[in-house]
Amino acid sequence: MSRGKKRTPLGGGLGRRRATGGRGRRPAEATWLNPEAPASEDVTPEDDGVTRIGSGPRAKTAEPGEAEGVSMAARGGAFAKVVFDKVLDVATIVAGNRYGVAASILVAVAALYGSAALTRPGEPSALKGATVPVGTALAACPAAEQTARLSVVSGGEGQGSASVTALDGKAEGKAVADVPTASALFTGEVKRGSALVVRAEGAVAAGLEAAHTVAGKKGLASAPCTAPSTEHWFVTPGPGAGPLELHVTNVDDVPATIDLDAVSDDGSLDTTDGKSLDVPAHGTRVIKIGESLEGLGMIASDVDVLALRVTATSGRVAAAVRADVGARGADWATPTAEPALRAIVPGVPGGSGKRTLYVGAPGGSDARVTIRAITAEGAFVPEGQDVLDVPARTVIPLDLESSLGGRPATIELTSNRKIVAGFASGGYDLALGGAGIPLDGGTSALGAVVPASGSSGAKKSREAARIVLTAPEKDAVVRVVPLTASGPGTPTEVKIPAGRTVEVPLTEGAVRVTPLAGSGPVYGARLLSLKAGQREQLTVRTLFPAPLEIVLPPVSGSLTSVVP
Repeated sequence: MSRGKKRTPLGGGLGRRRATGGRGRRPAEATWLNPEAPASEDVTPEDDGVTRIGSGPRAKTAEPGEAEGVSMAARGGAFAKVVFDKVLDVATIVAGNRYGVAASILVAVAALYGSAALTRPGEPSALKGATVPVGTALAACPAAEQTARLSVVSGGEGQGSASVTALDGKAEGKAVADVPTASALFTGEVKRGSALVVRAEGAVAAGLEAAHTVAGKKGLASAPCTAPSTEHWFVTPGPGAGPLELHVTNVDDVPATIDLDAVSDDGSLDTTDGKSLDVPAHGTRVIKIGESLEGLGMIASDVDVLALRVTATSGRVAAAVRADVGARGADWATPTAEPALRAIVPGVPGGSGKRTLYVGAPGGSDARVTIRAITAEGAFVPEGQDVLDVPARTVIPLDLESSLGGRPATIELTSNRKIVAGFASGGYDLALGGAGIPLDGGTSALGAVVPASGSSGAKKSREAARIVLTAPEKDAVVRVVPLTASGPGTPTEVKIPAGRTVEVPLTEGAVRVTPLAGSGPVYGARLLSLKAGQREQLTVRTLFPAPLEIVLPPVSGSLTSVVP
């Protein structure tokens, strides 16, 4: 500013602009927030423009003692009008400055937000989310290697339906079966060769679980039907132990693209192979690991243990892995929990045969892992195996056969670096399991095997099914409800002491397992077996939550939606 130019006081300038009706003046008919309402009108939650979850009356209505708060809101509205007038006048003055426009916007937003808080009293912390029933569910099943028995069950109550279709490149697919009833078990025969999609709506979607099971020359195998996602982890025997197939299914209307990454017992499999692989819409792709460029190339061909990560770089996919170790059987690998500092691996079966734990450190740092086995008698540290050092980008196999002594167990792993884990049970048949997560909200578990008609499956008298439940930290109680073709049966409660593993025999085709309020975290697995003489065929499925309800987050007005 030059010395010869007289400086005008800010207050005087504002006063003259109002008097002369200059650019800084607001139109006389304009009001705060609502052009058709008085400036002091209180804004109620129903008409304040804030999106809310659910419907119905307000959670709270004004009591006589709250009249003073309403009066405060009215005074806040009048005050907000004055504040906004000042903001506009300041904006007019600073508009000539190159930063003026941005500054005026920020000041105006702050005024808007502050006045909204005055006209809408209430603590943001009082906002609560809504709990709503699961209304839709989707799962994809890999193509069966032979005629298989498909089982579908849910845990909801009320009206709903589900359909099973075979993928054929079209959006509607080829109809296979309808599942019209909630809380009831559906079983049916499916042919080999086509991936399946299970779509459920209404009560049938709540707690949905599906899988297909075969009993054949390669032993007993159960393939889980999994929900589409952008990431899947598997820990399995590698191609060096026998053929390893990755089945990737895309149930959506647009193509998906995936990347494969893996670490092994020989270290990281650094390769540009297995990247940018296309999966067609409403289609499936079978990738043979270690046998082609798309399957990570020859670098993976002779590794004995593999931790495989499937990442969808566009779209989403469902994924499943089938390991075949020749005369020792074949099984579908259960997806394992994503890398974490703590891993709980439930369902290591008892009995004879090898029990091999797989622990991988997929990150760039070595991991030091402590091991604890949790059995029906209690928890203990395996002798000479209390600590396992896992080099970075490596998977280490650990033989637990002598440590467990034929006892069923859950393995707890604690590490200073994020790890992934799984196990392989050997003997007359291969069974694979992975790390799980707490069964919050409950889960649905498919029980006894129902051999397909005309198949070579064993007689039902030789079948056995059980769930293995573990409470590693705190006592827990779970409610177990049998689910049959005619609906739910009589529930029972099972107590799981802290640091104990409990086996629950299953006499029905499916059950619903729900931890009760106040219980500690519960982890679980389902085991199916077929005995023919001294030979036992076995398959394991790590249980993951299949809740009946989901919690939606609270929604409220926030300045962060405008100003980062």
